[in-house]
Amino acid sequence: MDSGLAIELGLGILNFILMGYVNSVRSSIKDGNDDTKKALEMIRTLELKVVGEYVRNEHFNRMTSDIFKSLDEIKDMLHSKADRKND
Repeated sequence: MDSGLAIELGLGILNFILMGYVNSVRSSIKDGNDDTKKALEMIRTLELKVVGEYVRNEHFNRMTSDIFKSLDEIKDMLHSKADRKND
C-alpha cells in the first residue's frame, strides 16, 4: 500500500466520523429549535389567558364598593352594639 492510498483512506475515515458528528449536532439544533417553538407557543397561550381573564375596571369598582358597603354595615352594627352596652 503506498502512502497516497493510506492518506486517502485516513481522510475518508476522518470524513465519515466528522459527518456523523455534524449530523448529530444538526439534529440537536433542530430538536432545540422545536423545543423553543413549543416554549414560545406556551408563552403565547399564557399571554392570552392573562389578557383574557383579567379583572375589568367596572367589575373591580363594583366589587370594592360592595366590600366597603359591607364593612360600613359591620361598623354600624358594632357602634350600635357598643352604644347599647353603655346604656
